[in-house]
Amino acid sequence: MSKIDLNLERNWYKEAEKLLLNQKITGVVWQNWDESESHYGTGLVFETENETVFFVSQDDEGNGPGALHWASHKGHGILPVGVMDHKELTHHEIDELDKKRASK
Repeated sequence: MSKIDLNLERNWYKEAEKLLLNQKITGVVWQNWDESESHYGTGLVFETENETVFFVSQDDEGNGPGALHWASHKGHGILPVGVMDHKELTHHEIDELDKKRASK
């Protein structure tokens, strides 16, 4: 049986609390995981009021995006990988507005 390092485990909880507790999320986007490697797709990124940026990874090394699962008393769901990058979405939205203006 391996020995459990409770201090290490407690430190991870403290680190998560320090970074996340009582922080307001100020931005949420999906963005390309790696601009030079398009096969990775997009992942969810959020920023807190203290300007810390978080992203969900498939593993500890950050080898690709991961899905964020959520649950509450109202239900449960997933914020998936592969949603359109926020820059590309903005470009499409601008094009859509331009087309609407041109048709008037």
